[in-house]
Amino acid sequence: MNQISMIKYNSWIVSFHPVITPRLRIFCFPYAGGNALAYKEWGDYFPEDIEVCCIQLPGRGNRFSEQPISSIPLIMDGLSKDFLEFSGDVPFVFFGHSMGALLTFEFTQYLKKHYQMEPEALFVSAHRAPYLPRKDNSIYYNLPDAELMLRLKELNGTPDWFFEEPELVKLSLPTIKADLELCECYFYQEHPILNIPIHAFGGTRDPEISEDSIKAWERHTMSDFQMKLLPGDHFFIHSSEELLVPEIYKAMRKIILSSVKQS
Repeated sequence: MNQISMIKYNSWIVSFHPVITPRLRIFCFPYAGGNALAYKEWGDYFPEDIEVCCIQLPGRGNRFSEQPISSIPLIMDGLSKDFLEFSGDVPFVFFGHSMGALLTFEFTQYLKKHYQMEPEALFVSAHRAPYLPRKDNSIYYNLPDAELMLRLKELNGTPDWFFEEPELVKLSLPTIKADLELCECYFYQEHPILNIPIHAFGGTRDPEISEDSIKAWERHTMSDFQMKLLPGDHFFIHSSEELLVPEIYKAMRKIILSSVKQS
């Protein structure tokens, strides 16, 4: 991991900036093909009372040898046990980019339905509102490998050096295909409207996700809704990280201040 210090709390949750007694945690879910390393620098943006925890899905990072999962229900069932044991009484929020946004939404609904608990807020990025259908019906997860690689290059979220490492590409393809299958075969089932704030982010030059589809997240909450567009394409999460994370921090600080006033 290039000498990056990572603390593994359990199979599903890791942190690059562990906090002993956090006031609030943010759990970050990966985009398709991504892993916890996407959030390795985020802890630098927060003070010591906020902990950044990363969800590590099977088939990547320290779980590379495990079979990737293309089923949202299976991910929810697998993640929930470790999440509940770890989270304790510390308030939390969820962040997810692209596929991660979809997973945060479904996990929020899962926790509310099965355990009557929910995050203090939901931060979603680079994904249409779940109730909206896909813009087109193209299926990529079962493409021949060469065609799939061309598709990944078009999305501009994978570094060039990755495509120059044929062995790494071969090892990574099962996870990439599982993630694409999860997203492309997603079928929205009617959920109760949430009563927590939703903060939705989009890229100004994202060819995949329109401004209207980001704004449509407002339909999923009875609470506050805010939308912000940041410079960049679908992966503005990296190119505009220095703009995105402080925006999230501002909202999280309000949550902490609100809880202090209530106590």
